[in-house]
Amino acid sequence: MMPLILVIGPWGSGTTVVMQILSELGALVPTPHVVTFDERTPNSWETTAFNRFVGTVAAEDTATLTQPEAILPGLQVIHAELQALSTSMQRPIALKYALAATILPQLSAVFALKLIYVTRPIEGIKATHARRGWYRHLGPEGAIRIQKCMADYAAQAKHPIHRIHFPDLIERPSQLISELAAFVSLPDRSSAQQVVRRSPTR
Repeated sequence: MMPLILVIGPWGSGTTVVMQILSELGALVPTPHVVTFDERTPNSWETTAFNRFVGTVAAEDTATLTQPEAILPGLQVIHAELQALSTSMQRPIALKYALAATILPQLSAVFALKLIYVTRPIEGIKATHARRGWYRHLGPEGAIRIQKCMADYAAQAKHPIHRIHFPDLIERPSQLISELAAFVSLPDRSSAQQVVRRSPTR
């Protein structure tokens, strides 16, 4: 199976910063990316095609599946496309999207996942949600749903899951980036710490 670096965490948990770090370490985040209306983070670092697919099989406002029978066939198509891209670019692929937490079992059946969970205290998620003026389901309520999907999958996962607590990343970037680089088998680069220093903390 093709290796896939997958970053999962609630909206506003710090996953965008983690994706920027992965890109700096050498991972490829396929474009185009979803554009946000947030002046601080206009690039979501989420691959549009992947988000679009997940949105056809799961509902963002409830974090539940809507077309479970379409998940595996769709992922097989994505697998073929990403395999070709990874081979041509000679770089590992990284994706992220909170709603992908709903299809983790199917993703693990198609890809050799290098799964990264990102967490953040609910107060931080609330602050980011308020600043960005997001829909209600992208705030604390959505965080609870996504976290449940993450916990349910972790309870039966047969592969390691790397966990990053966002406040720890802000406080100890060198250590956590080194640990992340080792987990995804990419060379540690000191330049990745600049991503954390530039990132908004809320």
